[in-house]
Amino acid sequence: MFPGHVLIVGEPNSGKLRTADLIAGDQNILKNIEIDAASHSGIIVETKLCTKYYDTALKLLVDEYPENRNEVLSKSPKNQEKAKLSGLEAWSREFLSDECKELRQVLEGIMFCFNIDNDPVTFVDQAMRLVQDVKDCMEQDEGWNGFFVVLGSSNFGKNNPDVEDTVLSYGIEYISLCDTSADEDGFKTGKNRVIEVFETNEWKNTEVQHNDDSYHDSKVKKMAEMTKGLLEDHDLGEEASEIEIDTIISKLRDAKERIKTMDGNEKKIHADKVIEEIIDYV
Repeated sequence: MFPGHVLIVGEPNSGKLRTADLIAGDQNILKNIEIDAASHSGIIVETKLCTKYYDTALKLLVDEYPENRNEVLSKSPKNQEKAKLSGLEAWSREFLSDECKELRQVLEGIMFCFNIDNDPVTFVDQAMRLVQDVKDCMEQDEGWNGFFVVLGSSNFGKNNPDVEDTVLSYGIEYISLCDTSADEDGFKTGKNRVIEVFETNEWKNTEVQHNDDSYHDSKVKKMAEMTKGLLEDHDLGEEASEIEIDTIISKLRDAKERIKTMDGNEKKIHADKVIEEIIDYV
């Protein structure tokens, strides 16, 4: 099976390898991979994604800027920002060049990583302009329906709402790897959301593990029950029905706001998921 290729790119200590570990589901997978002390570019993690409905092979491609991580780690914080931004500019030029066209064509997902302990909002904003160029290029390639997200990591387990707002202002989904909360509608966050992005992606090559007929029949039955339930009177009375409808409307509004930050294919998948949740709720 031809694997789904996902690019994980970022500065030194931004959570690239931790993300690869998370997706692989094996904290020891990198022990058998030779890691260059000067750069994490070129690391390839081959793994398999297994869900309730399908399996697919994955190839996680790790890339890092600048070319030599010591150009960042050996400098003062102020000079580190300049080195990282310069490195990202050089990286994006190469990635957007004709020489990398074949690489772009096989990618089914891209994840940019930032270290929110070290990266101020001003740096993230400048970096996001380059990240946006990459996203625009991928979307202009005909037929590309992959996912595109930005990840924020912290060694102190903290979140930074300002960084999140900055990323979202570019219309790109932001996931804090430190976020362990779930909002009142049950949407996944943090590491669980990263896993969900992979599991809900429409990969080009998969092996179906289960017969979807029973799943489809179950959903059709729930839709029929939902329609019947909305049309009939409930023992709980009119007030209970109004509460159900208000909750459904609230879920739809929240989903609409979240979907604004997603790409085309991810929008459809997420919309289907919300409808399923509403069916289950009713």
